[in-house]
Amino acid sequence: MVAPNISIFVYLIVGFLCVVALVLVGSGLLRIRRSRRLREDGFEADGTIVETVTETRHSNNNGHRRSYQVFFPVIEFRTRTGAEVKATGPVESNRSFVTGTPVKLRYNPDTPTEFEIVSGPGAGSGGMPRVLGGLVFAAFGIAIIAFVVWNARGGVPSCLGC
Repeated sequence: MVAPNISIFVYLIVGFLCVVALVLVGSGLLRIRRSRRLREDGFEADGTIVETVTETRHSNNNGHRRSYQVFFPVIEFRTRTGAEVKATGPVESNRSFVTGTPVKLRYNPDTPTEFEIVSGPGAGSGGMPRVLGGLVFAAFGIAIIAFVVWNARGGVPSCLGC
């Protein structure tokens, strides 16, 4: 049921903010979980950035289509068993990675292409910024709901919980 005097547009905005918040928090928690699993079960190795993969993305802002590029490092390293692995890193950047840059990484021994960079360009799981970003979206959604309810009640309440 839609509350009186509240535009359906407000519900759509809050719904959108909640969906974005859930996606960001969920994906951030998955990255943090993977990072924890790699810390517990993974092996460390020295690697080298051998190339950069470029991906073009598109966004549409008020009818203005904009293209931009994101960059992913391709890292080569050797596992404990001596296998050579060349895989695209899990992080993205708005700047190209420098070929030849050494990195330390932690990889899954069962699936060596699953790894995270421990030190060097692109270090970290990237989970916490996503979780924090999701919480910011959730806070905006809560603020909008509070503002709408506050205005529907005629402004500042005389006491909290009245």
